[in-house]
Amino acid sequence: MKYDHLPMPAPGVLLDFGAVSVWLLLLMATNLYNTQPVTVLIPYLAPVIYISWRYGALLGIAVATFATFAAAPGGYVASHDAGQVFWAVFYTYSQITSGVVGTAFARWLHRQKLNR
Repeated sequence: MKYDHLPMPAPGVLLDFGAVSVWLLLLMATNLYNTQPVTVLIPYLAPVIYISWRYGALLGIAVATFATFAAAPGGYVASHDAGQVFWAVFYTYSQITSGVVGTAFARWLHRQKLNR
């Protein structure tokens, strides 16, 4: 089988993921280099909800994983043992992915309403 070209995603997809990546990288840099990390969940949850609404739960979970790593404060890993780090990451990931699940359900309800 001959492949002449690879399928390319729509330009809006690349722009959306680029903007979300830049936002999460800025939050990660803020947490890494400042003494007071961003501990409020909304800056991490907003891009995850946006991607989940536009592109579905699977990509929302992928962005949630990236957002979880962005939410980790720089000095937390060095000053806590592995168990505390694991449970902190698990708790953060469960909060962010619950936003994905809620968004997927709201998206499903919205599409059901449109199909009537």
